[in-house]
Amino acid sequence: MVADGAAAVKLVTQQAQRPTTELVIVLDWQMPEMDGLAAARVIHEHMSGTQGPIIVVATAFSREELIAHPDIRFTDAVLTKPVTASVLFDAVATAYKKKIGMTTVLSPATARRLNGLRMLVVDDSEVNREVASQIFEGEGAHVALAEDGQQAFNWLMQHAMEVDVVLMESPVTQSQ
Repeated sequence: MVADGAAAVKLVTQQAQRPTTELVIVLDWQMPEMDGLAAARVIHEHMSGTQGPIIVVATAFSREELIAHPDIRFTDAVLTKPVTASVLFDAVATAYKKKIGMTTVLSPATARRLNGLRMLVVDDSEVNREVASQIFEGEGAHVALAEDGQQAFNWLMQHAMEVDVVLMESPVTQSQ
């Protein structure tokens, strides 16, 4: 981890002077002095003639504006924050396959089974919500999260047409 674009360029330059395995660089788009796209351009220019690292740019700002920028050609993937582990993994895997010229056709067994499904997951456990989110997003679903029934109700009142299914844990009752 480094603090800014210039430090990322310096680190990659140092790495390029020794043999390395595949390198993945994740850059924030909006950084002071040298933004992620400028850093990607400098890294690309420095790695001229080599395969070069996989460069991923993450943004919390306008994805459309970022994609329209001319320097986007120096990146391999664009992700919107917050970035989950599964989304990052998929982006890097896709970029790697593209870099090595590998094309694959997904078999039904590896296809994303929940592609496009819109879900609301309700659970009082932060860990359970995160695990459920990663599993369902890994299968292609769009996941919203709520901590309890009231939060889920409030979310549904504002987004009723934006959800296909709600998964909610059932309270456990014990008889005495």
